Amino acid sequence: MLQNKAFGTFIAAMLLFPSAAVGQSSRKSLDTQKGSKAKVVKLICVKSGDLYGYIDLKGVFVINPQFQPAHPFDRTSGLAIVRFGGKFGFIDRNGKYVINPQFESVQEFDAGGYAPAKLGGKWGYIDRTGKWLINPQFDWAWGFDLSVGLASVTIAKKTGYINRNGKFVINPQFDDNYDTKFNPQNGLVAATLGDKWGFIDRSGKWVINPQFDSVYFGSMLALEKKVPEDGDMMMVQSGGKWGYINKSGKYTIAPKFEKAEAFLKGSLLTPAYDSDSGWGYIDRKGDFVISPQFRYCYPFDESLGLAVVLRGEKSEFINKKGLTILESPASDITIVLDFEGVHIFDKINGLAPAKLGDKWGFIDRTGKFAITPQFDRAERFDTDTGLAPVQFGGRWGFVDRAGTYVINPQFDFVNEKR
Repeated sequence: MLQNKAFGTFIAAMLLFPSAAVGQSSRKSLDTQKGSKAKVVKLICVKSGDLYGYIDLKGVFVINPQFQPAHPFDRTSGLAIVRFGGKFGFIDRNGKYVINPQFESVQEFDAGGYAPAKLGGKWGYIDRTGKWLINPQFDWAWGFDLSVGLASVTIAKKTGYINRNGKFVINPQFDDNYDTKFNPQNGLVAATLGDKWGFIDRSGKWVINPQFDSVYFGSMLALEKKVPEDGDMMMVQSGGKWGYINKSGKYTIAPKFEKAEAFLKGSLLTPAYDSDSGWGYIDRKGDFVISPQFRYCYPFDESLGLAVVLRGEKSEFINKKGLTILESPASDITIVLDFEGVHIFDKINGLAPAKLGDKWGFIDRTGKFAITPQFDRAERFDTDTGLAPVQFGGRWGFVDRAGTYVINPQFDFVNEKR
């Protein structure tokens, strides 16, 4: 499965505390006014010692370290999840509680203003003031799937789907407890009965009866759900092998691969693994059109028509005919996934984190190192700050496009949405 670690999703545990400022701030207000529009100051969540706080782009603490842990500010709600005194709540960019710490666990708000929250051992949904929209009653709850207006919840070890009024649209009957989303192309979602997987529609009716050992959750692409899996090329596992089915449940590619990746919407090729020869690329018939020969290969960046492949201890950029367009000394390259698809290089500087030996730097579009490998770890450049988190000597700091430290390495951890 995909090796990129940049998209991991983290759900924390949370609770309530007296309403007050989260801590002494080095600024009076971060939402400064410019005419009628508020200028939002970017804050970065970092760990110093055992506590988390927030710094500005100069590395100065704006909200002092005091949380265990804290999360980045969410773009949808403008709030950040923090834990204080063993409980979790939400703060604004001025470091003040918008929702006091009171919950045993919470998740982020969706665009409709609902956030799953746990209190007294049960999950419900709160609004952005902390009031209950759906009272706590579930053993587990996931965020709402905005495409269908439903959320997956679990009661007595059975999973069903509720609407925003808290009413069951699909009664609890399934045995899975995954944050599965309806595929926007075919309107289906994976569900289990016993130890077998199938697919249901929005009414809860089985469209494809449970018969598979597993469905595709294993990679960055599926877990992040940013680029939908093709609705007529859904990955399923049977007999220890992976294959692909259409929305009617018929095999488009019979199960024969030990490892493979999903066909993303519109993609003609996807990585697959042959135990004798390594990784290559298959077409929608299941035939290798780029023969298995690589240590690993990533999905194609459709904007470039290129893919990163790892051969031996070096990287190559190949086209869809399998021809090597560029070679790079890097032994690994971190790709990125957003709503538009897979991207090798960031949109700001045209750079990508890459590894040489045991050190990380950044390569440019020629495959050469624009920033010399020197870091213990390097993450992608942030679109808001224009800076990249890097680790050196066990501490994290931030560099600019030239590789110059803007914020010297001094933090124990950086918690940023990538």
